[in-house]
Amino acid sequence: MAATAKRMLKIAVLVPVIGFGGIVAWFFVARALSPLISLEIRECVAGTPAAHRPGDRLRIVTYNICHGRGDDSNVWPIRDKAAMERRLNGIADFLKTESPDLAVLNEVDFDSMFTGHINQGRFIAERAGFPFWVEQRDIDVDAPLLYTERFGNVVLSRFPFQNARLVRLPAYATWEVILAGCARAALCEVEVPGHGRVRLLGTHLESRSEATRIASARMIETVRQSSPVPLIVAGDLNGCPKGFPTSQQFHGTNALLLLLGGGYTTSPLDHPTEQDSTGSERIEVIDWILVPPAWRILSRRAVPLPWSDHKAVVMDVVVI
Repeated sequence: MAATAKRMLKIAVLVPVIGFGGIVAWFFVARALSPLISLEIRECVAGTPAAHRPGDRLRIVTYNICHGRGDDSNVWPIRDKAAMERRLNGIADFLKTESPDLAVLNEVDFDSMFTGHINQGRFIAERAGFPFWVEQRDIDVDAPLLYTERFGNVVLSRFPFQNARLVRLPAYATWEVILAGCARAALCEVEVPGHGRVRLLGTHLESRSEATRIASARMIETVRQSSPVPLIVAGDLNGCPKGFPTSQQFHGTNALLLLLGGGYTTSPLDHPTEQDSTGSERIEVIDWILVPPAWRILSRRAVPLPWSDHKAVVMDVVVI
C-alpha cells in the first residue's frame, strides 16, 4: 500500500510538472517561429472594387479599433461574443460606407483569448468588402490553456499588393521582444491605376516612450529614402508636433517633428481644434495620415465612432 501511495504521489507531482514544461516549451517554440509568420498577405475573392472617384484621387483611412472592445476600457475581457461581433460589424459598415482605397487598422486581434479568438482582421476585411489585406503581428504569445494573445496592424486595400514586408522598429525593452513582441510596421506596395506604384506603411508607434518613437521615426525616414516610390505613413503614432496641447518632447524633438521635416504633408499642421482630435483627450491628435509633400490634401475628417476610444481619420488626396 505504501509503495502504491508513493507511485500515486509521484504521478500527481509529475503530471502537472510535465504539463507545465510542455506549455513552456510550446511557448518558446512559438516565439522562435513567430518572425516567420509575423506578416501575411490575404485575399478575398468576394471583395468589391474601389468606389468611383476621379482617377487622380485616393481616399485613405486610419483607425485604432482598440481590439473591438468599444469606447469603454472596462469591457475586458470579452464576455459577450455577440456584442463584440456587433462592434466589428459596425467598423466594417463604416469602412463600407466610406469605401477607402487604402486603410490602416491598429490594435487588431488575430487570435486572443480576451476577445474570443476572433480574427478581427479577416472579419472586418470580408464584411467591408476589401479584396486584399495584410495582417501584421506586433504581439504574438501562445501558451496553450494559459494565455494566447496575437494582435497588431491590418492594411486593407482595393488594389492588389505588389509586395509587402515587415519593418522592425526599435523596441521599448529587449525582454518584451523576447517574451511577446513589440511595435512594428507593415510596408505595402500597390499599383494605383494611372499613377504607378505607391507604398503605404501602416504602424502603431510605442505609447510609453518618446525616445523609442523618435528612433522609430528615424527608421521610417530610412524606409522613405530607400526608394523613389511615394510613401504614405498611417496609423496611431502616439504623438503630435510641437505646439499641440499633448505634445511630448525628448531632447527638444519628437517623432512627428522628424517625420514632418520635408518628406510629407498632413493635416492639421498647427492650431488643432476639438474637431481635429483623435484620442481620448479633448484635443489630442495622435492618429495620422502622412502623404508625400507634392500631393494635395482635399479634406481630412476625424470621425467619432462608438467602437473604440479613438476616432477614425478619413483623408481625401489628389495624387500628383
